[in-house]
Order: sequence, then structure tokens, then C-alpha cells
Amino acid sequence: LAKGADAEVSIVHIVIHPDGNTSGDEARDLDRKVAIANESLESLAEIASSLGARAETSIRFGSNTEAEVLAQISRSNCDLLVLGTSIMVGTRQL
Repeated sequence: LAKGADAEVSIVHIVIHPDGNTSGDEARDLDRKVAIANESLESLAEIASSLGARAETSIRFGSNTEAEVLAQISRSNCDLLVLGTSIMVGTRQL
């Protein structure tokens, strides 16, 4: 779809973390989430490229997923939004 429309795909990963400074276990958890986000974004960008689509990737940080999705929509001038979720291993969080 993006290739045929000569459109750019914007791939965004939202990392949820509490507001304020992080230290100790919280910092390690945030580092792990960022590493997972980077791996996911790299993989998705490679798929887009293999299909002939231009893609940009970014990580957004916030304490509320819904607010971050709405903020991303406001920041971009997108015509189509596709959402995906996953359950993090070892948690019940999406």
C-alpha cells in the first residue's frame, strides 16, 4: 500500500515508564524496554524496505499508551493508522 502510494511508513514504538527519574531496577527495566523497542523497530523497518516502502522509526516515551498514540496522531499527518500490541513475556501487560 505504501509503495504504491509513494508514501512513507512511520513505525513508532511506545515505551511506557513512570514520570521522573529512574534508578536501579527501574533504569535497568527501561534499558531493557528500549533495547526491545530498537530490535522491533529495526526488524519492522527491514520488512518495509524489503517490500519497497520507505520507513522511518521512532521511540516515544510516556506514562499512558492512549495519550501517546493520540499525541503521535497529532504530530504526524497520517492518512492511515495501524496499531499492534503484544504481551510482554512474564507480565500481563500489553
